[in-house]
Formats: sequence, structure tokens, C-alpha cells
Amino acid sequence: IMQQNTYTIEGTKTIIPGPFSLLKTITYSNSKIIVSSNDNHKFYGYLKGFDRHSNLFLEDVTEIWKEEIKVKNRKTKKTILKEKFIPKMFFRGDSIIMIAKLD
Repeated sequence: IMQQNTYTIEGTKTIIPGPFSLLKTITYSNSKIIVSSNDNHKFYGYLKGFDRHSNLFLEDVTEIWKEEIKVKNRKTKKTILKEKFIPKMFFRGDSIIMIAKLD
């Protein structure tokens, strides 16, 4: 069952049908999203546009990922969290695993 999303422009409530309804609603409401990619990186930003291939145009993006670093004189590895800011980015749709709206 697909849920229909709504958005409001100038006081008028509009229903958006179809599989891209969530992306349309996020774009119109200027909400923040999280995108998980196939290389285990997470991207937090504002969705500004998309197309039928799920290619995304994002602004004010923060990329977050984990890296393992080998500790000297030990056989263990230390995991650290890395972060990078990207002002504008085009995200190719075939590398997207998950898209979620952040409230």
C-alpha cells in the first residue's frame, strides 16, 4: 500500500500520488534528508531536485563515514568517524540504498 503525501503551497493542500511522492513532498517543504549510499557513507542535506532515475541534487550536505586505522605495535584496529561538508552535490541514483526524511 502506497501512502500519498501532501504539501501546502500558499494555504492550499495538494496530494501528490505515485512512487516519487515522498521526494516531491521533501523538495516542496525544504526538509532535510539522509541518504545512505552503497559504499556505507551517509549524506545529510537538503533535497533541491531529482529526476526519474532517482538522481538527487542536494545542498548543504554533510558526508559521514567510518574508517579503520591500524594502531602501531598492536594487532587491533581503531574505528574513527570522519565528516566532510559539501555545499552543492549531484548524487547519482544507482548508488542510493536508502532515502529518509529527517524531522
